Amino acid sequence: MTNDVSKPLLHVLFNPSGAGTLRQTLVQKGRTEQVACPFDNFSLGRVGTDDAARVAWVEEELGVTDWEGVVADTVPFLEASCSNGVLPVAWISRRDTLSYAGFFWWLSQLGGAPSKIIDVTDLMVSSDETNTAPWPAISPAALVPEEVVRLLDTQHDLELVERADHQARSTQLLSDNAPLRIVDRDGSLTSAPISYFDPLLLSCATSAWQKMARIVGEALASFLKDGVHQTGDLVLYGRACVLAESGSLEWRGDLSSMQACELRLPPST
Repeated sequence: MTNDVSKPLLHVLFNPSGAGTLRQTLVQKGRTEQVACPFDNFSLGRVGTDDAARVAWVEEELGVTDWEGVVADTVPFLEASCSNGVLPVAWISRRDTLSYAGFFWWLSQLGGAPSKIIDVTDLMVSSDETNTAPWPAISPAALVPEEVVRLLDTQHDLELVERADHQARSTQLLSDNAPLRIVDRDGSLTSAPISYFDPLLLSCATSAWQKMARIVGEALASFLKDGVHQTGDLVLYGRACVLAESGSLEWRGDLSSMQACELRLPPST
């Protein structure tokens, strides 16, 4: 595949936090490349339906009532990142469902246009302040500016075979149209039911009252121990509420607030 090097680079990310760090780094280095990033999270929800159905799904399953603006934001993102006037550079990690699923979705929209990629899946990072062993970066969003600088200009062409493999997987995921997409043990993105994280949440609960925020936090921490980022607190909070409302967990306080609600396992019968 021949890329037009005369076109300006457009960095494409799928996490607003990571996009913000990259924008700041580019400015600090006096570089003129632009950054495009959607606000939607394509690791969750049904993506093979129309926008209204997706908005309704998010409200029904996760209790979020203002997803219309998030969905609408994808229109200018696609216009910018799929433009013939730029050469997009996608930053991804196969350890991070947010960037991995977002990349697959974006690639299905890009078609056959040229693109480049910066894959941080195998990137190890460390801290100068500790003597701990290096650990996986996990996500482009986790990179500090110094690490971002080292990765600039390391992009490589998304070759035909690699693109075909990605697009085939994307087509399968879109066909599944499952509620969730997660990283499996082989490092592949796969479909999952909405209840996928329920056992994890239950394992983080005890017979003693704990704030919901602590249980959700422990679930998130378990992902880091596995070197992946499977989902965020939005999904985990939504599922914790479902478990509480169904009686799988007892609750007290304000269920609409992770900080004001406490959960525990029901007493053994």
